[in-house]
Amino acid sequence: MAYFSIIDSVKCVRNWVKDVFSEANPKVATTIEITIDKEKEYSAMIENEKYIFNIYVGEPNFAPYRSVALQIVSLLSDERDLAYAWYDSEDDEEKEILEHLNEGFLLIQSK
Repeated sequence: MAYFSIIDSVKCVRNWVKDVFSEANPKVATTIEITIDKEKEYSAMIENEKYIFNIYVGEPNFAPYRSVALQIVSLLSDERDLAYAWYDSEDDEEKEILEHLNEGFLLIQSK
C-alpha cells in the first residue's frame, strides 16, 4: 500500500469540496467557508439550517487522526450534538476519505 501523504489528502478533500458544492442546493449548503487553503493544511465549514460540517486536513495536534478529521454537528436541538465524526488512520487512503466525505454529505442533505 502506497503512503497517502498530507498533501495528497489536502488535494483529495479540496477537489471533493469543489466538485460536490460547486452547484449545491441552498438546502444542502447555505454557507461554504474555506478557512485554510494551503499545500499541507485545509479547512472548510459547510453549513445549512440543520448541520455544520467541519472538515480539517493537516498535522494533528493531540488528536486521534493522521491528517483528516470530519465532524458534523447537529443544529436540530439546543444541545448541538455531534451527529457524525470520522478520523483517518495510518492505513486510510483516498478511497476511505471519499467514502466518509460522501457519508457526511448524505447526512447533511437528509430531511
